[in-house]
Amino acid sequence: MKKICFVTSGSLPVPAVKGGAVEQLVQQLCEDNERAPKFKITCITKYNEEAIKYQQAFHYTRFENIKTHGKLYYWVTRKLHGLMYHVAGIDNPLVYIYEWRANKYLLSHALDFDMVIAEACDMMLLKSLSKKIGRERICLHLHGLFRSTPQYDRVFGNLLAVSDYIRKNYISTSHSLSADMALTLMNGIDVGRFNKELPDSEREEMRKQIGFEKDDFVVVFCGRIIKEKGVKQLMEAVLGIPNMQVKLLIIGASDFGNGNKGTYPQEVSDLANRHSGRIFFTGFVKNENLWKYYKLADIGVVPSMWNDPCPLVVFEMLASGLPTIATRMGGIPEIATSGTTIFVDNDSYIVNSLREAIHKMYSSPAKRKEMSQAALKRSLQFDRNKYFETFCQQVNYLIEKNESRK
Repeated sequence: MKKICFVTSGSLPVPAVKGGAVEQLVQQLCEDNERAPKFKITCITKYNEEAIKYQQAFHYTRFENIKTHGKLYYWVTRKLHGLMYHVAGIDNPLVYIYEWRANKYLLSHALDFDMVIAEACDMMLLKSLSKKIGRERICLHLHGLFRSTPQYDRVFGNLLAVSDYIRKNYISTSHSLSADMALTLMNGIDVGRFNKELPDSEREEMRKQIGFEKDDFVVVFCGRIIKEKGVKQLMEAVLGIPNMQVKLLIIGASDFGNGNKGTYPQEVSDLANRHSGRIFFTGFVKNENLWKYYKLADIGVVPSMWNDPCPLVVFEMLASGLPTIATRMGGIPEIATSGTTIFVDNDSYIVNSLREAIHKMYSSPAKRKEMSQAALKRSLQFDRNKYFETFCQQVNYLIEKNESRK
């Protein structure tokens, strides 16, 4: 059985008791490896007492829990660093406890692993390890848009990218990573967690509690209130539809005035307050309850304004059977299809395009039903079981390919 090591960022623990998309993904891989063991796994993660309790259930994953100092330590460290540079011109590198201890552990156990996988950690954390065991045994699992550099080329000899869009972008900027050692591994979710039926009585009651009427046509958005997610453009599109029964449900905490500052969140807040009868916020929703809120909607919209690498919300909406509207950005067209989704361009006409697409959906119940069935079928391609199977195949391929080159 091959041995692999996940190196996480140290920001949040695994299991993901404090959340975090990458941490949840690593936890999912470790859980699936328990059900069908393919690897002996080591996971380097941040120390957390609650997480350690959950770790006891794992037999094929060993967790290396690294204790770090609190925020005060890092604040004082940065201030001292700035003072030393200002007064004496000394620019010593900042020492981060997690990275230092993770690096120390990796160097002392370097020969224990067939593959070390970087999971959103500081990429240069693995620089010393690469010199010791070779870049061929270090893999970058890339979750976002990132350009390679000569430094990264010297560290990483393998790549797993969450979309082909991300993969091609990284390869185009790398001078040494061969295409056959750079693979696309699209994310996977627990489809069964979303593909469930909500009783009509519960659906009607939940809609009523939020403020919807029985015959309202509900458009749902799920994501952060940031410019890149396009929520303001979606709000304007909904409000531009004369039919007052077309309403917008925004899943997630608005967090207005609580650390989420800036002109964009304020614009969204002001717009929502002026149209409280058509725009509704759920507030924070736990992951285990998210599927219920998708079931309250008639369609879902993902109006990303940036090249979203592989947004999980698209997988979730497909698995919920929601017909969708989405921008043709980043990895989104790799997840959805023309059978599940109406694609719109991210250009100066995006508000009009979204409005027209929503109206088209509203006016075509038969088409929505057809798209819903296509969405459910498409979602099966991204079930976590298939994801784990593909992950195992690709990691074993990379290991065997490198071994054959020795």
